[in-house]
Amino acid sequence: MSAETEVTKRRIFDELIVKRHGTSINPPLVTDDEDSSFTEYEDDEVNPRIIPEIDDPVDASSRAIDQQPMYDWLIHAEIMMQQDDNLKNAKVIGRSVGPDGLTPAGTYHNNPILNSIVYDIEFPDGQVKEYAANIIADIHAFTS
Repeated sequence: MSAETEVTKRRIFDELIVKRHGTSINPPLVTDDEDSSFTEYEDDEVNPRIIPEIDDPVDASSRAIDQQPMYDWLIHAEIMMQQDDNLKNAKVIGRSVGPDGLTPAGTYHNNPILNSIVYDIEFPDGQVKEYAANIIADIHAFTS
């Protein structure tokens, strides 16, 4: 692993990958000789499956529908929560479900004080607790 020849091989390999595929932040550069358009696969047995371009779905008043609700900005938020007698980093891992196991626990409201959707919070030791959105938003706003 530390031999100079192996280190050189890995460095060259990494450079070739970046040149060909880019990085996770910067995609590869497209040169003029490369065809950047996408062509659907087609042969004698399989017809191309073309996905049509459509506009975002809207209702009669031109408001977006089937979009992620605003209160989901809490999911994946990292916040400081009290566990036992200490403040610890915690992460919002998802919405809690009600007793039926299907519907979300609590009720969404545009007013953050009245928003009672319940989320699962995971602490570093793996313990998961439930907190209402209004409490999380209050703590998140305070620690941000």
